[in-house]
Amino acid sequence: MLQKILCSTAVAIACMPAVAAPVSFQNGRIQQSLVFGDKVFSDIACVSVEIDCDTLTAEAISSDGHSAISFAGAMNVSAGNLLDVQFFYTVQTSDNADRIIGLTGSIVGTSTDDTFGSVAESVFDPEDSNALVGFISQTMGLDEADPAFEADDLNLSAAFNILTIETSLFLDASSAPDGGGISVSAIVQGFEQIPGTPASEPVTLTLLPAALAALGFARRRPRRSEATAG
Repeated sequence: MLQKILCSTAVAIACMPAVAAPVSFQNGRIQQSLVFGDKVFSDIACVSVEIDCDTLTAEAISSDGHSAISFAGAMNVSAGNLLDVQFFYTVQTSDNADRIIGLTGSIVGTSTDDTFGSVAESVFDPEDSNALVGFISQTMGLDEADPAFEADDLNLSAAFNILTIETSLFLDASSAPDGGGISVSAIVQGFEQIPGTPASEPVTLTLLPAALAALGFARRRPRRSEATAG
């Protein structure tokens, strides 16, 4: 688990370089912090056995009025194969920014018949011995009726201005026919936020639920997706 940010909390916004373009992984890491809008993304890393993480990029972008992070590249799995890739990073809001109460996400890609995918999100508080403050595992089972993927909410236990996040993407084309498979070109991680509040003050999450939304594939043929939360 990546636990440190590059600069102290008090001066992080001032000391990190501003980057608003795709940055390539080198030796499985982004060698700089990404600063965009109200957030700093640091300690960004990628781990995978099946693909070379250095062929992927990370980028700080705008999403729904807030800064988000995108991981892009050829995350593909052909018929008869599996793919497991994990992304790790720390996100910190500026002192006056809205605090984070939940995560949103989307996947851009295509899939063929008899394939399967899942995304697991683990969220930790680095200011409290990396206590787990949020977790969700979304499973996509595909058939030919409805391409929609309905995701459950991922609400955090309080409002935070700094978090460490682990995103795990698993793709399974082991039962796909010859020529089949799954191709993912991007994962976008966004955040649900509320106006800044004291770090120790809990929030009433039922008033503003956060959703891991729009998590699904643009498929070559319409199929039904069934999601179950872990």
